[in-house]
Amino acid sequence: LFDIIDAINVGRMVGSGETWYMALINGFFCGVLVFLAVHIHKTAKRTWVKYVGLVFFITTFVVFGTEHCLANMFFFSIGGSWNIALLLNVILVIIGNSLGAMFAYTLNYL
Repeated sequence: LFDIIDAINVGRMVGSGETWYMALINGFFCGVLVFLAVHIHKTAKRTWVKYVGLVFFITTFVVFGTEHCLANMFFFSIGGSWNIALLLNVILVIIGNSLGAMFAYTLNYL
């Protein structure tokens, strides 16, 4: 168990070395993808479309390595690696996630 926690800790510490604008951009794209997954799941009429849309967009979000604020908080906490730089990273990712979701929501109603 401690090997897993150490691996998560090292991975997140390396990942947190990104610039502030990359955290914001990765958060933005994550917000768009998560919004699309949830929106398709909520609005699709057919059950299979709901789940295909959900799996497609969430898989895309994971494969592209975009940043999700809740996932970051989980990884930082389980790794026991909270510091001011990681707190600022989470704040930037929250802003990016929010802007991305608002952008996708706005495009949906144009």
